Amino acid sequence: MLALTWVLALASAGCQRKPDAASETGQAHAAQGDPAPAHSTTVAEPVAPSAAAAGSWAATPLGRDMDRICNVIERAGVAHLSEGEQAMATIAWLPKNIESEAGREFLASIANLEGNAKADALEQGARRVGLAECALAQLWRE
Repeated sequence: MLALTWVLALASAGCQRKPDAASETGQAHAAQGDPAPAHSTTVAEPVAPSAAAAGSWAATPLGRDMDRICNVIERAGVAHLSEGEQAMATIAWLPKNIESEAGREFLASIANLEGNAKADALEQGARRVGLAECALAQLWRE
């Protein structure tokens, strides 16, 4: 479980928004005459009510990100590796495969949680987007 702790901590660090992404977002909104969206530094609350209501997590970037997070061992193809090797491979895979700012914020918000607290946060995030379960949460309960 220690290796998995490092996986999520390092992966969430790698998923932090890069400075150029902030300026691109601001430029896109400025071009439309809208103010740039505010980005919170508090715990991210993954919310995709339309996808969750419809049960289609795949309909939104956040839903797809939560699927990648919850099923990272399978999605990254690292189940056959030792725990330490899984950690290293997952650290490399996860930041490259999170597509939404909300997914990155969610990862960052759970980085310092451990055990049941992290499992609960993962399961809650999964439910919010319409996923029935979160395999990674089960690993945190073991």
